[in-house]
Amino acid sequence: MKPINRCSFYLNPNLSNETDKKTINNSYNHTKYLRMHTILISELDMDWYYEFVERSEQSGRNGEPLSMNYISTHIKKIKRVMRYAEDKDHAVNSSYKSTSFKAPQETASEIYLNEEELSQIRAPTQTDDHSE
Repeated sequence: MKPINRCSFYLNPNLSNETDKKTINNSYNHTKYLRMHTILISELDMDWYYEFVERSEQSGRNGEPLSMNYISTHIKKIKRVMRYAEDKDHAVNSSYKSTSFKAPQETASEIYLNEEELSQIRAPTQTDDHSE
């Protein structure tokens, strides 16, 4: 396996579409904000994972804590990059395959309706009652 010097090298793999590039770069920028981007990709272990989640819960780039679902998005992208690196025969810590290195999820406590759904609720309903 080939060694790799920095995570940043693999956080920009050749991807097929602009959305993938943008989301992976966004995750990389978040690791930079947390000052967790200068580690060897072969050293991204469970300790790094727990530290990443904890720091993300404390503060995002806008100064507010990140939601679990947004942290989950970052974790998924990091795991994707690690799979890519491993596929290219680079040394990767196998912790990312662990069920503990997971993308945490939370159930949304508030669900919002869009304008079309609100209009449907507000509109008078027609009944099938054809009384004369």
